[in-house]
Amino acid sequence: MQKLGRRILKHLNAGFNSAEYIKSLEDVDFTDIDRLLFSLSYVVHQKAVAPAHIEGWARVIKRAVIEVDRPVELIYTTAANLEGGAHIHLKQMLKEAKIHGKPRPVGVQVRRRFPESVSSDGRMLWEVQSRVWDVEAEHWILSA
Repeated sequence: MQKLGRRILKHLNAGFNSAEYIKSLEDVDFTDIDRLLFSLSYVVHQKAVAPAHIEGWARVIKRAVIEVDRPVELIYTTAANLEGGAHIHLKQMLKEAKIHGKPRPVGVQVRRRFPESVSSDGRMLWEVQSRVWDVEAEHWILSA
């Protein structure tokens, strides 16, 4: 995940390599910022994501778009070929809130690191895999 995060930051020409953590979305302060990026990497397809989470994300993103005097960015990564996913509901909620997005696909390939099979003597084979996971990633530029 760290390598993927670094690739995404490089793709976005981000001039930072760290983030501050908050306890509540309501505590986020959008004053005095140069750039605002929401990252939902491998969150949007988790079964634990409830409609209340998506509503909270939509509220804070809408507030950010209104309060910040420049475009707000959002990037998500998820397993490809999934039916549904929070990103689809989030996109719809933002559209209903009159928040417009210009999506840009992001090319991401993540090599499989897990063993293909078990050898005949029961040991796991930890060879480097040539196959990659199917990953979907998109970068949105949001505005009101």
